Amino acid sequence: MKIYMNENWPEIVESLQPYFKANSPEDDYQREIENCLKYLGWKKTNGTMRSQLSLPIGNSNAIRPDIVLLMNDNPVLPIEIKRPLNVHKERQENQLMSYMRQLRLNVGLLIGEKIELYYDVPDDGENPVCVFSAEINRADVNGSIICDMLEYKKFNSEELEKFCKEQHNKIMTRNNLHQRLAEFLSEDNGVRNVMSLLREKFAAEGFDDNVINEEFANVIINVSFKGQGAVSVTKKNDKVISKDKPKYSIDGINFYVKRRFVLEVIRRYIKEHPNITFEELEKQFPESLHTKSLGVVRTLDYVEMRMKSQPDLRNRYFLKPDEILVLNNGAKVVVTNQWGDLFPKFLNCAKKLYNVVGDNENLPEYKENLKRTIKNPVTKLRITFEDGIVIAEKDSAASFRRFIEEVGVENVKTLNIPGRKDVPLISDSVSPGYEKYQRRLSDGRYLFSNFSTRGIKIKIEQIAQRLSIELKVEILAK
Repeated sequence: MKIYMNENWPEIVESLQPYFKANSPEDDYQREIENCLKYLGWKKTNGTMRSQLSLPIGNSNAIRPDIVLLMNDNPVLPIEIKRPLNVHKERQENQLMSYMRQLRLNVGLLIGEKIELYYDVPDDGENPVCVFSAEINRADVNGSIICDMLEYKKFNSEELEKFCKEQHNKIMTRNNLHQRLAEFLSEDNGVRNVMSLLREKFAAEGFDDNVINEEFANVIINVSFKGQGAVSVTKKNDKVISKDKPKYSIDGINFYVKRRFVLEVIRRYIKEHPNITFEELEKQFPESLHTKSLGVVRTLDYVEMRMKSQPDLRNRYFLKPDEILVLNNGAKVVVTNQWGDLFPKFLNCAKKLYNVVGDNENLPEYKENLKRTIKNPVTKLRITFEDGIVIAEKDSAASFRRFIEEVGVENVKTLNIPGRKDVPLISDSVSPGYEKYQRRLSDGRYLFSNFSTRGIKIKIEQIAQRLSIELKVEILAK
């Protein structure tokens, strides 16, 4: 299929390519670019193209863009020229930014070894970024697209800015996906996330949780991220426990690294106190848990105001749309993501509010040596109450069921502990799609028990703590 190509693009390429073969003076390259712009309808003779247009700065200084395109005597596009063999690009980028801001234009053009459109996102406090480029090569269709947009007769500055904004949004979306994928496949999260997906897949296909655990005992998952995520699964008798950062949970199900844990604790606290004001929230999570400069929580307005003079603050708070917390009165709150050695202070605060569980707690093999190779056995539970009663069924799910009935189904139900997603731990009826994972209790209610042995252990200890029951839960090999 023949691809449409602006007829001027091949001419422009033929005119500019000779300057790539020799270290030509920048003035010569600029004159050739001015000739190329004439192909598109811009002319010095009618005032639509000007070189070295003086832009006053203060009372005695001025800056001069290499080229400015104008319509009706109004500047519409500044152009910065860079010799193709000149590798020092940062200076030209900064100059283009100065021209764009002095002219109050959000789009600029940089022409060197390639042609690049720069976009300055209004009021974001960041420098303009390249959002679209074309190699000076006949086959590059992006060059044809740029020619179409820059033809004088069809030129529309609003449409050009709209195009650049769309390209910027695509780049940000791609960057966000790249970051999310990197986090998903990171050293800290990759194995856990892939294993979780596999568990959900096979559970949804009807395989029993214990069968899945037995098969997974013979599997090693290695995850790496180098430009693109790569996942390999190897069947083996031993499982290698790799270095892992501790994670924490307040519900026994969802575990987070330190900084994300802080955000989720505060999100949960706001949900449980729907009428809380920012002042009350700040009192609950005071600056003393962190530093006066960053605090634990800040209003979004305050952070955005400070970012104008301190752009690096953008990296010091959770600022993605789904990370900004909104109070009932409409106030938007952001949480700092810089914790490190300050985390223990917040952890102590969280423990006063919730039953905090660490994902690596109660694992002797983890504490002894993270790097050694261990056998991953099929396990069950033994629950010993203070009065000597022992529950030790053939599998952990059965022991869980007996434990719930021993302490009282109604007592557990009133705790409103979640099972998974929208399914409560104790429910009056079977939830559609989860029939295989809910065990019928003696009073006719249903227990969601599709957890790993360790997950059930955490649930039991959580319930026991909240009901003030003294007991010991052990994980045993079958």
